Amino acid sequence: MHSGNASYAAFSESTLEGVYGISMNISRKMYIEALLLCAKIFSLGYVVEGFSQVVDFLKNAPEKILIEYALRKAGCGESGA
Repeated sequence: MHSGNASYAAFSESTLEGVYGISMNISRKMYIEALLLCAKIFSLGYVVEGFSQVVDFLKNAPEKILIEYALRKAGCGESGA
């Protein structure tokens, strides 16, 4: 989605951000699937130490990042010192 096209279509800023977020999530999922396919072909799970933990992180990163962001925004992550 290009911002020029979005403006021409009269998309709001929040709509453009939503489309961008959806597109990035699709790209992330495709990357993970490609990574898993390569991992299977080249047996990366056996060769690369911690490979499955990295893949688990990639699968759950958006939720973890959003939770951390929400906690910081709410002030729960501040030390208060």
